[in-house]
Amino acid sequence: MERTFRVNFLQSCTSESKLMPMPKRTDANQTEIARALRDVGAVFISLTAAPTVGFDALIFFRSRVYVVEIKNGSLSPSARQLTEGERNRKAQVESAGVKYNVIENVQQALELLGLKG
Repeated sequence: MERTFRVNFLQSCTSESKLMPMPKRTDANQTEIARALRDVGAVFISLTAAPTVGFDALIFFRSRVYVVEIKNGSLSPSARQLTEGERNRKAQVESAGVKYNVIENVQQALELLGLKG
């Protein structure tokens, strides 16, 4: 099942480029979140340069992997909603039993890892 998900995911990353054709912008708070996570020993891999992935980062911490979409908490609620491509990817990721996490700040990032913010 893991291999099937990986193959389907990689295929859909290339076939869904019409959903997210332009490179994503890095959210203003992503650098701060990445720095805070690295400071506690997490590995933060940014995927914003790969627009068809459908989420911003993978975080590795204490033998766990987290799929993360970062939204800028200082923007209006409507500006923080998932795009169509992100909603599609969320559904796909969660259909494989993996949680798709949306965070807006350092505190939420640390809480995701089970640490106090």
